[in-house]
Amino acid sequence: MKKILEKNPKNIDALFFKGGAIGFRGRLRAYRESWLKAADDGREALLSLSKLLFLIRIMVDVQLGFGIYNYYADVIPDQYPLLKPLMIFFPDGNRQKGIEQLTNTALNGNMQSTKRDIF
Repeated sequence: MKKILEKNPKNIDALFFKGGAIGFRGRLRAYRESWLKAADDGREALLSLSKLLFLIRIMVDVQLGFGIYNYYADVIPDQYPLLKPLMIFFPDGNRQKGIEQLTNTALNGNMQSTKRDIF
């Protein structure tokens, strides 16, 4: 993905999968109690998905990343109280909104764009 984004920073597939991969890596790091790295991965994943959302405005599949973020940003601080102070640097999560976004993506997403690059 890195090479693809170096060549074209607006490649929607690369941004989508980069955000997802970094987000999942952050979750793994949280499981391993590597809190600072997990928090940084959350920040980086959210940034990638925000770029993607800005580029394509309306794409149901992007809600996958935001749904994961919203759900875990609300749930993780309760499961791992040591993370609560770090969460002040991130947007608030919302468990219910995350579930709704994930459900919408599952029911209506397709990740099949006819034009792979925007612009």
